[in-house]
Amino acid sequence: EGEDFSELGEYMFPESVLNFLMKPLKVLNKIYEIAKIEKISLESFLIKKVFPEYKNFDENTKTVFLIYIMDNWLRFNENQDLIECMKNIELIQVGENCYKKASDLFDPRIETLNMLFDDQQSMFPQGNFRSDEWLDILREIGLKDRISQDDAIQCAKQIQKNLNESMSPIGLLFCKARLLLKVLVDEYGDYFFSDSFNSSISKIRFVPALGPMNEHLSLYLFSEVALPKDSHFIFTVQPILAECLVPPMNNWSKLKIKTPPEIKHTLSHIFNLTRECNVLDNWKFKDPPSKVFQSIYGFMDENWSKFTLSEQKELRNSTLIPIDGQMVKASRLFFRLKGESLAPYLYEVP
Repeated sequence: EGEDFSELGEYMFPESVLNFLMKPLKVLNKIYEIAKIEKISLESFLIKKVFPEYKNFDENTKTVFLIYIMDNWLRFNENQDLIECMKNIELIQVGENCYKKASDLFDPRIETLNMLFDDQQSMFPQGNFRSDEWLDILREIGLKDRISQDDAIQCAKQIQKNLNESMSPIGLLFCKARLLLKVLVDEYGDYFFSDSFNSSISKIRFVPALGPMNEHLSLYLFSEVALPKDSHFIFTVQPILAECLVPPMNNWSKLKIKTPPEIKHTLSHIFNLTRECNVLDNWKFKDPPSKVFQSIYGFMDENWSKFTLSEQKELRNSTLIPIDGQMVKASRLFFRLKGESLAPYLYEVP
């Protein structure tokens, strides 16, 4: 009892709801007081009596009730208690006998979210809820416009599942994985990569990278890729993560990214380069050979004492120096000497 709720009858609410209502009469105020009949506002009535019964309404009644909410939203959206109530009600149908809260779903007007979850339509409102009018209402009661940590993990797992089951072309999965990782790095940054998130995401094969020597697109674990800063030491052995997809630095170890690469992997990389007959003719890496090998010499100088004697011997016998379009051994180099050229027996140190 309280406000005149006669207009509710126009929306054909079930008797189980309307039976709670009485049209107030002033002459009966004393009786109302003695009988402890509560005077409530329309919003309080919806919160206490209607929304708790929503899940028991038949489909037609639910539709009618939602139309009523939309028609009166200019009034209802000013009542914070009603807003909070609606945030906790599974209002939105996303499948047969499946309803979700607005906070469980994404706004389909956000292009990035549409691209990330295009194969999971149950993550978006369906039917009439796709209208801009309803989406605006849903945004006020929790409809998401960005992903959470749990959403990111779910998306990454779905990408891995599609990869394992060959459910989507690798190019499509690669683009989606790249978008997901770029969103995490660009829009969320360091705070997003918590310890628990790092632990979970590091176990999922969703990291997009070109395979060794830029041979093919694929998806990897973080532990399987190298950072761009280490690319000169490893690009024939490990895929290199794109610069724009590198997570915040203080999370590298927690994601199991190894930097610098293990010595054994860098040695394998060096021998891959030096054992190939036409490595300079077939060079595909973005940086020129001179720049790459200069980095390798620095690595060798820093780690020489860590190499075994057999590794040191093999390095001495390897064609490690690119000169005049060919690879030569260090033992065949000389410093500037007067006189004629000694090539192909000796080469001047550049």
